[in-house]
Amino acid sequence: MKRVLILDDDKRTISLLKCDLSPLSLEIKVLEAKNVEEALSILGEGVDVAFIDRYLHDEDAGVNFIKENANKFKNVSFYLHSSKKDDEATNEIIKSGGKGFINKRESNPVDYARAIGFSEEKLKSLGYIRG
Repeated sequence: MKRVLILDDDKRTISLLKCDLSPLSLEIKVLEAKNVEEALSILGEGVDVAFIDRYLHDEDAGVNFIKENANKFKNVSFYLHSSKKDDEATNEIIKSGGKGFINKRESNPVDYARAIGFSEEKLKSLGYIRG
């Protein structure tokens, strides 16, 4: 079972993302953190994928979080999760060991499932995509 961390200070965003991930509930465990301290504690327990909000307590808190922690937690796939695409910030986190960017407004459940690492065959079997 894959462990997925959502770090976001907005409860609505967490709820929406959990809804998008609900068809995977037998395959993943979703862990929530509303602040950096909670996220670090959860990361210490083991996580496979982390979706990190860009705007936590300040504009680049999520970017800084990934830059500071991607090399500490090398087995975690970190994604910057924001409604504002910023190629410079995305490049910064990739250089620091993050995997990329996922847009909160434009992404769909398939994007998240792919980021978590589900194959096309698995996505077909779960009904995410047609084949």
